[in-house]
Amino acid sequence: MQRDSRVITVDNIRRVADPGADTFVAGSAIFGKPDYKAVIDAMRAELARAPHGAPSPP
Repeated sequence: MQRDSRVITVDNIRRVADPGADTFVAGSAIFGKPDYKAVIDAMRAELARAPHGAPSPP
């Protein structure tokens, strides 16, 4: 599933991914910031976290 939206940000990308999105278009969230790499790294870190509501590992 793909999600293309002007509202995908570091703060909500995990919530967008939880229902199954695996492709994101986040142009303004990245290109509106002075450090593109920092934003992309932060988004990747959020996506690496366990899905919301998933059990924590032991």
